[in-house]
Amino acid sequence: MLNTKAQLGSYGLGILKDLLVACMIVLFVVMSSSLVTAGDEITRVSLSSFGVEGNGISESPAFSADGRYVAFSSAATNLVSGDTNGKWDVFVHDRQTGQTTRVSRSSAGIQGDHDSRDGVSLSADGRYVAFASRASNLATPNPQDISYNDDIFIHDRVTGQTVQASVTSTGEFGNGRSGNPSISDDGQVVAFRSTSTNFDATQGTLLWSIFVHNRTTGQTIRASKSNSGQFSNGDSLALDLSGNGQVVAFSSVSTNLVSGDTNGKKDIFVHDLLTGQTTRVSLSSAGPQGNGDSNDPTLSADGNLVAFSSYATNLVSNDTNIAQDIFLHDRTLGQTTRVSLPNTGGEADGPSTRPAISATGGSVAFDSLATNLVSGTPNGNSNVFALNRNASWTTLIASSGSGLGFPVISGDGLNIVFQSQATNLVSGDANGVQDIFVGIQSTSQRNHYDFDGNGKGDVVWRNTNTGGTTIWLMNGITVASTGSPGTVGLEWQLKGVGDLDGNGKADLVWRNSNTSSIAVWLMNGTSLASSGFPGNSGINWALQGVGDVNGDGKADLVYRDITNGATAIWLMNGTTISSSGFPGGVGLEWVINGVGDVNGDGKADLIWRNTNSGSVAIWLMNGTTVSSSGFPGSAGSTWAIKGVGDTNGDGKSDLIWQASSGSTAVWLMNGTTIASAGYPGGLGTDWAIQGLRDVDGNGKSDVLWRNTSTGAMTVWLMNGTTVASSGSPGSIGLEWQHQPAN
Repeated sequence: MLNTKAQLGSYGLGILKDLLVACMIVLFVVMSSSLVTAGDEITRVSLSSFGVEGNGISESPAFSADGRYVAFSSAATNLVSGDTNGKWDVFVHDRQTGQTTRVSRSSAGIQGDHDSRDGVSLSADGRYVAFASRASNLATPNPQDISYNDDIFIHDRVTGQTVQASVTSTGEFGNGRSGNPSISDDGQVVAFRSTSTNFDATQGTLLWSIFVHNRTTGQTIRASKSNSGQFSNGDSLALDLSGNGQVVAFSSVSTNLVSGDTNGKKDIFVHDLLTGQTTRVSLSSAGPQGNGDSNDPTLSADGNLVAFSSYATNLVSNDTNIAQDIFLHDRTLGQTTRVSLPNTGGEADGPSTRPAISATGGSVAFDSLATNLVSGTPNGNSNVFALNRNASWTTLIASSGSGLGFPVISGDGLNIVFQSQATNLVSGDANGVQDIFVGIQSTSQRNHYDFDGNGKGDVVWRNTNTGGTTIWLMNGITVASTGSPGTVGLEWQLKGVGDLDGNGKADLVWRNSNTSSIAVWLMNGTSLASSGFPGNSGINWALQGVGDVNGDGKADLVYRDITNGATAIWLMNGTTISSSGFPGGVGLEWVINGVGDVNGDGKADLIWRNTNSGSVAIWLMNGTTVSSSGFPGSAGSTWAIKGVGDTNGDGKSDLIWQASSGSTAVWLMNGTTIASAGYPGGLGTDWAIQGLRDVDGNGKSDVLWRNTSTGAMTVWLMNGTTVASSGSPGSIGLEWQHQPAN
């Protein structure tokens, strides 16, 4: 199965060539002693181009697909020069260059004469900005806008042109108030709510309705209508347009949009612009309508997945928490699932609101008052969370005693922008007003050594005399409990730990040194839930690492042929191999020193080290394919990589080194680049690093030490390159070896 040298082809040879060339280049890394402090994973973007904080409230953030551009409304007057109108304006901040520009201006560059506030939306590339404004001088003067009603405008950041989008199909201005725009990925379609009665046949009332304007065709159509064309008989407010511009989701109290709407509640509807059909999606998988109000719809790019908040208790089974929850409806499958659930099981102990879904639907961000979604969440205020649906794991993005919320997620699902009045999220926040912040969904924070699913990494031991195994369930520097899942013959070697079935609990991977058979123990805490034998690797193939290389939330197995340097990967689904592949091969002087997600894309990468030169190479993985590679640096022969894990909580795995002298170093990684480095210290030559494990569940990997003479254990609780605190959980006899052994 693994003996397929021919499959390496020119790609594998190309990588080998790259590695050999790199070995001839002197790669020295100057390790700085810069420190990463708590909160460095959160940045503030409501700043001027010179980094000056805004002197007014900022709100309503929006994201480009890759998270580079952030648009928002602000009352600040010091974000750009010449801001003298004393009104709310719309700004765009470039997170790459640090530049902030004002976009609520006319094509001639004239600033608005009234507030621009009721909603902001960005196209995928950040070129087009849709926003609501009461200004009368941003486009061709509107003779009907004598009372400064909000209109919808689109600003082209490339040409500088600003046009009004809340117009009829013949180009007439709307005669009512419009707001809450949502623009398509290409910037050519915009949906919005409006009380205007002249966008189609006169409605005769001033109810809020949902309209869609196509800039290419010039057509404006009503979306809040039944399949027979009947206008909604109640207000339709919150809305979202799919990235492809073909589907609109909205909330409405109307009772005549679909048949059988008898619950008397606010529901979530979807209007397909291609078919003209309107359907209700705030339903259970079995079809019954919700028994509580639903709100805040958000769509995946293709419009198939709809996330929303709801007070309904009958959308899923066992909904007994009597709190607003976040739900996800799959329009193709007709299935509704609950999103706002604790990592450890059960139900949220507080309400959750305002979901935002990524382009593929793989991640959902939301704010919540619940304290049990993620271990260690502070109580009393709203916090921002993100669920990685592939990994079935929720991350606390940001928390503060002042509360925060209104999250928006980037299309790639990696960044979350939100607003907050907190002054302790970043250093130097002294303006005393609400700001806009960006947090990172730490895809690597899921703890792959967490056997009981409580978000805290645990420790596995193997008795080298008897073959027995013991697990320490950790609670910070304390052993909460222990257990022995079983004993197997010494011909079986424990080669890896990872969550192979995606249930949030780490499993054990064994290899028989005589037969090369692989066995998997699916774990439930310290107990063996079930086991299986996925296959036989062959005698020449060594299991080198365990990690989720395709981002499906299930750990995979990485192999190396010890005779020719080829690599192979088994993509796992519990005890079964779902598929396999061969990413390439390199010379035997290169060894795999670790598996971890160094670029924060939710997919584990391979860390290599050259045994001759000390150079480090990284393969950024996309399943069984190497998407790119790089060479972050090198270290002397007295230094060894002892662990891979996220020590600063930025969602990217870092490398910890130990020298023969006992000294340690940490490389904080950003893909194939070292973002910064530091030297936390050492414990002496009789202490050896056993690995990295997030034992306190704070999203930052900690360092496990063991005294090679006494068996005593010490844990460093890490904060980037700094030891925040330390403690000794206990000791164990030297016949017990930490697993997997370094």
